[in-house]
Amino acid sequence: MNRVSVAVVALGMMIAFSAGALYNQESTITHENMTGTANIVAAAQNSNTGAVGKVEVEAVKGDGDNLIETDPFVQADTQFSASKARKIAEEYTGKNLGNYDLIYKIEMDSTVVGGPSAGAAMTLATIASVTDKKVRNKMAITGTITESGRIGKVGEIPVKATAAGQNNIENLYVPEGQSTKVNYQPVLEEERRGLLVYKDVEYQRQVFNISEYTEKNFDTETSEVGNIYQAADKMLK
Repeated sequence: MNRVSVAVVALGMMIAFSAGALYNQESTITHENMTGTANIVAAAQNSNTGAVGKVEVEAVKGDGDNLIETDPFVQADTQFSASKARKIAEEYTGKNLGNYDLIYKIEMDSTVVGGPSAGAAMTLATIASVTDKKVRNKMAITGTITESGRIGKVGEIPVKATAAGQNNIENLYVPEGQSTKVNYQPVLEEERRGLLVYKDVEYQRQVFNISEYTEKNFDTETSEVGNIYQAADKMLK
């Protein structure tokens, strides 16, 4: 191969490499502004009531910050949930969000909402915004999110499940092991010995099946999910 041929081949490889680099750069983000939403279910602090609301994520050109806008007030650890949601969304989609600010807007008919239990919903909404997908409207999720993408356990599942059913949610997703709740009810037992009566309290184990409860009373299907990938497969369209 002569020098001219070598030069042509080298030039062709450089052009192909440059085109590939540009393609990969362009495929990182497809829009200037992107949004995604997901239903969240929460329990109001210091009360026995639940509420259904929405988390909306807007991705805009910026410095890679996470901004929180809430109504009502949410606990401070919501900021940590937002950071984890960004990281998991980047890993899930393979896209770099370093040049985007993520604005999280949480709206709910409640006074105070705990931040960690919104982590899974915040992550799904972030993934939806980046991929042009949508979270199905009649579905909701509750659960924390870890840096590995695992959906962690939260409290007040029966209260949240009732709120989901009352708000016409068709599918509620909860962390693994939380579609049932075990309670121990005190039972007073008496034993008579002659003129004396001895009383003792024993605790009987009772299992409350949340899936059966929501299906029977609200026609809402409550299912367990272990990680964000399982949740995305079920909830994104």
